[in-house]
Amino acid sequence: MLRVIFFGTGKFAEPIFERLIQDKGIEIIALITTPDKPVGRKQILTPPEVKLIAQKYQIPVFQPEKVKSENFLIEIRKLLPDLAIVVSYGKILPAELLEIPKHKFLNIHPSLLPKYRGASPIQFALLNGEKKTGVSIIQVTSEVDAGPIISQEEMFIRSDDDYLLLQEKLSRLAAKMIGAAVEKWIGIRTGEISEDLIIQDGKRATYTKILTKQDGRIDWSKSAAIIVQQVKAFNPWPGTWTIWRGKILKIIKVGKIIKDKPKSGLLIIPGQVIEISSGFGVQTGQGVLEILEIQPSGKRPMPIQDFLRGHQQIVGERLE
Repeated sequence: MLRVIFFGTGKFAEPIFERLIQDKGIEIIALITTPDKPVGRKQILTPPEVKLIAQKYQIPVFQPEKVKSENFLIEIRKLLPDLAIVVSYGKILPAELLEIPKHKFLNIHPSLLPKYRGASPIQFALLNGEKKTGVSIIQVTSEVDAGPIISQEEMFIRSDDDYLLLQEKLSRLAAKMIGAAVEKWIGIRTGEISEDLIIQDGKRATYTKILTKQDGRIDWSKSAAIIVQQVKAFNPWPGTWTIWRGKILKIIKVGKIIKDKPKSGLLIIPGQVIEISSGFGVQTGQGVLEILEIQPSGKRPMPIQDFLRGHQQIVGERLE
């Protein structure tokens, strides 16, 4: 039985972790995840969900602040792992760590590498209006997301996909792929399989970044189509938002794009709120964007009709 250490944090990692636990040819000997973090207004210390899964199956959990620490490396060496699998862990792994498992490290990355290497591949696929994405399972090397590809599968992006939905779909796809990918990798490592790996073409690589709150600010001078992609890509983090009367107004959900100019005597400028039959839209650089759900500062998300009952004065004003 293959002794495997799983490195992972976040929703994308959870179905993959569960699938590996159920694999009869694999023994998960440890979970490495990030430390518990304070969450919410009351700052309640909350563990990553993968930790709860590990505890359910009585799998040892390590939550190092620094994966470079000698004490942590000593603990990993003691486990005598055959293989380590990394899924959305969020930390750079040092060379000393990569050398510990007998069959090295594999990484599951939600993009069609070499496109969209880095921290936010799902968000940037949506932001850039891609028609397809996928999952790549690769060997971990010293260069981020640049290792040889063991397995890769495509998935079409639907018009109603947002970040949360697409992340879930890609995670399920990765969970289906991982068993065969591990078997193939071990076969290659032991010489039982002669199939070559796919070497990434670094010249074709594109890169994503760690998103910040500022990335979510809407520029209403851009086209409505681009803003729709931004809303889909950045829910829930960093969210899409604008400024109204000096306060942040989050745009949670948008609807159709109205290409015809509204019948109004108003001077139309980007960011201007326009009254439409369903509630209100916002004039963009190209088209009026229907707003369906909104979240005022310090309040819960609400349908636009509920918001308008107390804020009818927003119609005709400009969002910045």
